[in-house]
Amino acid sequence: MKQIFVIIALFAIAISNSAYAVNSPANTKEDDHGHDHSNEEPIELSYSKIADGYEAYLSIHPLEVGQNSHFHLKITDLNSYKPINTANVTMTIGGVSISGATSGADANGKVKDYSYHFGFKPEKLGDYKMSATAEIDGKVIVFDLGTITSYSCSSEAKKEENPNEIKLSKDWMWAHDFGVEIVESAPFKEVLRTRGEILPATNSKSVIVAPTAGIVKFSKNMIAGKKVEAQQAIGFISSRGLESNIQSRFNILKAEYENAKSNYDRNVILYEDLIVSEQTLKNSYNDYVSARENYESLSQIYDERGAKIMAPSSAVITEILVSENQFVQAGEIIATAKLNNENMLKAEISKYNYSLIGDVIDANFIPEYSSKTYNVKDLGGMRLVSSVATKENSAYIPVYFSLPN
Repeated sequence: MKQIFVIIALFAIAISNSAYAVNSPANTKEDDHGHDHSNEEPIELSYSKIADGYEAYLSIHPLEVGQNSHFHLKITDLNSYKPINTANVTMTIGGVSISGATSGADANGKVKDYSYHFGFKPEKLGDYKMSATAEIDGKVIVFDLGTITSYSCSSEAKKEENPNEIKLSKDWMWAHDFGVEIVESAPFKEVLRTRGEILPATNSKSVIVAPTAGIVKFSKNMIAGKKVEAQQAIGFISSRGLESNIQSRFNILKAEYENAKSNYDRNVILYEDLIVSEQTLKNSYNDYVSARENYESLSQIYDERGAKIMAPSSAVITEILVSENQFVQAGEIIATAKLNNENMLKAEISKYNYSLIGDVIDANFIPEYSSKTYNVKDLGGMRLVSSVATKENSAYIPVYFSLPN
């Protein structure tokens, strides 16, 4: 059998988050409450949310009650990874809607800043829900940006650092076609690389036998590898000159059938006229049915050239076991065929991976006669229940998959 390379997929789970917050330093200042923060590093919070193919990115300092806060929002088209500067954008913070403004363009028509700017003064302590609504090309998109806290003094906000974060400005991302995608939980597959082979399914082989004794005459171009349909004749058996001559038997059975039918039809009429008994009618009917079955059975294989040698179903001839003009007995095997149903993929897994065999769910394979990779599930196949025992002196455990032909 041809050897192939097989990739076996195992099931696991990878978990991650779909939003992030970034902390970065901003300018220090002394607030209006008289607190001196000259030695403190103010915090800038960042929020990101993706919706309908766009990303909204908000940069804002912690809110302080009674103090004006200026912040800006940037929107990226994730199809082109370019900024959006022509949308109508509204921020909603704590139920208060705020219209955004852009910095516009310079005298040469070049956009100076791709941000939407907002101002907000919180009136009380606590958490404020934030969202942004953008109308882009007639489509309204809502970004839920989460919650921000308002403090009596901005210095109360705690600065958090995440050593695993990579901090890049939006301007840098736009200039370098930097992409952003939502990270979601999804199946994660461990891979086992091994060898294997394609085998015929256990029910895929068939034999074609001689229906009667005689001389074999094959149909034109009937060779191994030829595809045949169900009940197609691959040849004929001539029995002329033999006692079991199919033509003689066909003529006899045909005459018996016609006589039995005629007798039964006559008895139906005579029974209606009360000339013959019901038992006589039943006997003639049974004779008629038996003669009809014998005649129709032989008619299926009868041909003027002899008895048909027929394929049992759609198949490919794999081997022809007799020669043209060879004499055969009834029931002798003429040819073998492979039915057009399924193969099996046999993957050999190292016994050192015994604990993983129960988790094998799929396989990719590359036949040696092709450079293309095939997937069992894509082809409509599946993992078959198989033994986890190894052969004697074998370092591998076979795992089987059904594989449509």
